[in-house]
Amino acid sequence: MLMAVQALPANDRYGDGDIQITGFSFFDDQGEARHTLVTGENASALIRFACRDTVTEPVAVIAIYRPDGICAMQVISSRSGYHFPLLKSDGGIRVDFQPLTLGPGEYVVSIALFKELNLASSVEPPAHDLHDRCYPLKMLPPVGIQVEIGVVNQTAEWHIVQ
Repeated sequence: MLMAVQALPANDRYGDGDIQITGFSFFDDQGEARHTLVTGENASALIRFACRDTVTEPVAVIAIYRPDGICAMQVISSRSGYHFPLLKSDGGIRVDFQPLTLGPGEYVVSIALFKELNLASSVEPPAHDLHDRCYPLKMLPPVGIQVEIGVVNQTAEWHIVQ
């Protein structure tokens, strides 16, 4: 199922354009597009794209930054074991977060479809289309939680040991 997404502005983007990102949105666990989500709840994101040419093995990335520029979270399709062998028509890539563990706060989001991505290199790879820090995201604490829980809402199992 491909959900409706927010149209994208043309500023702050670059790449060769063989694939163009045409829309991006986050969705809550009810499938509603949101700019504000709750930490610890299920969520998803959708990158819509249009192919101007046949593209082999693009790498999809969603990077979430704190206001001070520190990367708080990044998901990379190839790092998660997902490969898109051949794209030649318009479509979308959905990412599911079950749950989204990013902690409360204000963030800015970059999205990209790269030609390749070497995880062992700090050099930014060539992009088909990259929207650099274009999308706001606000994360709210879970209902009833008032204490500071940090940038990551990490779940844990606790045990008593003797």
